Amino acid sequence: AEGIIPAPSVDRLILMGAWLRTNGEAIYATNRLVQFKEGDSIFFTKKPEDRTVYATLTEWPEGNEVRLTRVVPDPGTEIQLLGYAHPLEWRIEGPTTVITLPAAARASSEHAWVLRLQGEEVAD
Repeated sequence: AEGIIPAPSVDRLILMGAWLRTNGEAIYATNRLVQFKEGDSIFFTKKPEDRTVYATLTEWPEGNEVRLTRVVPDPGTEIQLLGYAHPLEWRIEGPTTVITLPAAARASSEHAWVLRLQGEEVAD
């Protein structure tokens, strides 16, 4: 009623704004994939006009490796962790894409991490 936002809410909004400055491209002007999640901690979005796919990780993976079966990267694509300056190493193992996340990359975010790649959704 007084138009005052409580300090804890302001702090959260500042954190959300900082996260969106780094990772907003995975949120704005995207659509979810038909199979929009993998497990309980990976969520997928895509750009409707091209083959850009985003995987948002809500937990840092054990062993610093992410395993994706819902998307297949295009051959030769660079997989990026938004907010981290270097391309990530990745390989295909059967139907699984295995992406290695350097320990230093964890500092690129505090609560969720976004991978960007060129590829396509795996149909069921």
